[in-house]
Amino acid sequence: MILKSMLKASGFEYLKGFQRRLVFGYAGIFILSIVIALSSLSLLHSVANNKDLVIYDDAQQLILTEKLRQSVEKKIAAFRGYLLYRADFFLADIDSSEKQINDQLLHLKDLLNKPEEQNLLANIAEGERKYSAFNKDIVGKIQRGEKNINLLPELENTIRPIRKSLEDNLKQLSLHVEEDLELAKEDSGKVTSRSFFLIIMVTTVALILAATLALILTRTLNKLYSRSLKATRLRDDVLAVVAHDLRNPLTSIQINASMLQKISTAEPAPSKTMKYADRISQATLRMNRLIQDLLDFEKIESGHLAPEFKKEKTTLLLTHVIDAFRPMIEAAQLKLELHLDDVLNDMVCDRDRIFQVFSNLIGNAIKFTPPGGTITLGASEDRENIKFWVKDTGKGVPPDQIGKLFDRYWQAKDTAKKGNGLGLAIVKGIIEAHKGKIHVESELGKGSTFYFTIPRSLIAKKAPTQPSAYI
Repeated sequence: MILKSMLKASGFEYLKGFQRRLVFGYAGIFILSIVIALSSLSLLHSVANNKDLVIYDDAQQLILTEKLRQSVEKKIAAFRGYLLYRADFFLADIDSSEKQINDQLLHLKDLLNKPEEQNLLANIAEGERKYSAFNKDIVGKIQRGEKNINLLPELENTIRPIRKSLEDNLKQLSLHVEEDLELAKEDSGKVTSRSFFLIIMVTTVALILAATLALILTRTLNKLYSRSLKATRLRDDVLAVVAHDLRNPLTSIQINASMLQKISTAEPAPSKTMKYADRISQATLRMNRLIQDLLDFEKIESGHLAPEFKKEKTTLLLTHVIDAFRPMIEAAQLKLELHLDDVLNDMVCDRDRIFQVFSNLIGNAIKFTPPGGTITLGASEDRENIKFWVKDTGKGVPPDQIGKLFDRYWQAKDTAKKGNGLGLAIVKGIIEAHKGKIHVESELGKGSTFYFTIPRSLIAKKAPTQPSAYI
């Protein structure tokens, strides 16, 4: 909204092109950020999956190899137990271990794909086959009554070399699988490092591009903003010149109208002369008020409204307000009620500006309250604020229009001829310049109440005034 207002205020056609470039630029930065984020997530996901899968597979191979070793050792231990004690349950353990060994060999054969590992598996399978055949031969002899002492030479000369070869092959297989696992860890670490390096490079390049684009946009924006400020200052100068040049003939008209009124009053004159003089006087007053409203609003919009803060007696200020507007209220056949705290502490404010706030609020209340109605002026205070309100018994404001009351140049359709639409916008600007707040409550058929606050924390100081060469 700020950029849009600046573009409208500047009036330069090329600003529209800048607006497009700005949109495209920030869209490019946004898309680039999304691409970086998605790329980073994809790389991290790929690295994490690759690392987990590789390590998991190699770990499974190592676990299965160790289980194979345990199964072989269990079978050897069961055979030794049978030789010593000749109990049949050892035979069941031998059969169970043999089945496990065969299953594990088949599983490892599917998992291990290196030639040396396949050769070791083949040697283990062959050794297991020979060992099983020798076991069955020895078990058969024992079951036929052969004594162990007669079997010792055969055990020493035949089974020991087979068993040793089987154990050596299992040990070598375990070493191979462990080496594979360590290599997988190293490779995974390298892939991870490369991936993170790539992410850092992509992010760095993207940040450099984004920073370059932002710098270009910022420089362009600063140039165009400077030009728009010049255009705004030129507009303000033109407004000030116009206001100055308008006020001179207005003052002359007002003086001459006043002289006509005096002459008409002092000497007999046609009633038309008096009527026209009054019309001229009223028209100049309205034009003067419009010019002042435009100047005040321009100061508020440009941030140049600088209240002159001084310590003021709250009760005395309200007394002056009441004295100034009581005749107008009574002339409009309205009642004035006061709801004031018994004790109101001093406040820090710009007296003239606060008087202007009351002037606008009470003036509106008079305009929109029918004869016989009541206008209430109230004031109270708490630890943080002094609170004021102006209440009327007019017809109220529709709920859908309350939010627009403080917009510049806005007027309800049925009241469009009763003002210039700047009064409440100026009131809001003055209150906010005092660090206060303003809001309205209204009910159709019952009237409206405008509340505003002035903080008690304001420090009394002389605010710098804005010099003017024209007014």
